[in-house]
Amino acid sequence: MISKARETELVNAVRGKHAAEGVVAARRGNAKYSNYAIYILDNDQTVYVNLDKGTSHIQEHPNKKHIKKYRAAEERKASRAQEKADREQEKAERAAKPKAEPKAKAPAKPKAVRKPRAKKVQAAQAEPKKQQVVDPLAQATPVTEAK
Repeated sequence: MISKARETELVNAVRGKHAAEGVVAARRGNAKYSNYAIYILDNDQTVYVNLDKGTSHIQEHPNKKHIKKYRAAEERKASRAQEKADREQEKAERAAKPKAEPKAKAPAKPKAVRKPRAKKVQAAQAEPKKQQVVDPLAQATPVTEAK
């Protein structure tokens, strides 16, 4: 496997006047499979560097999937950096703004006083109910007359 400086030299030899934006994909330090790095140029071409053999070339058909993934990651990085800058700016604005004095507390309301309940008149003190005398024969079912 080659050093990082040698890898940069290989990319510079192939890229010509175009600037290398970054690494789209790479596999380094793998004993079983070939080690490689794919760089993206500013004109959306990709440079393939074989790290085992120390060779590099511009790919005929750039890998659109890798390029799209790289662009999305760069966009996410930019949006996170913008959000962070916005948060820092808001934080600075809040720190510069004078703090409002706390509002005075309203006086406490007096506690409500319960009114005593009206006393219920117990049944024993009320008029005693008249006891009815029940005639057991009077409640019997009437007998129907025969025709």
